[in-house]
Amino acid sequence: EIRDHVRTIMTTIGKPLHDADSPKTLIRAILHAMIGYYNLLERGWKHRDVSVGNVLLLKTPEKRDAVTTCTKSNVCMGMLIDGDQAVNWPQNNIPPEKRRSGTPQFMSTHILAAWVRGKEQVHTVLDDLESFVWVLIWSVMRI
Repeated sequence: EIRDHVRTIMTTIGKPLHDADSPKTLIRAILHAMIGYYNLLERGWKHRDVSVGNVLLLKTPEKRDAVTTCTKSNVCMGMLIDGDQAVNWPQNNIPPEKRRSGTPQFMSTHILAAWVRGKEQVHTVLDDLESFVWVLIWSVMRI
């Protein structure tokens, strides 16, 4: 595998989810990161590494149009970062993954079971969505 080191500098500043001041803020931040994930899907990309380190609470909420359609507010409180494991996901003929991607603590049970058995497995959108559930559970327990 050939990789390039890339840095992205953003004006948006994030902080860990465990810094959320209320359960409502935590849930909104994760929901807004999921909206960001949906935007990736719309552009043809799967993230494949949804984890507590890649879902951040915004230090200062920002106005974003994409949030308005789902939450009746245009104030965004969370974001999904670190797309280094992201892949294009064609609709048909998706080959199984030859190597694991993601953070084990937040991977779907489906992917983990295949990994333990040494089987190749297609990493689906549902696997990423399950990872958001594990991020929520971890964050609640951490808080």
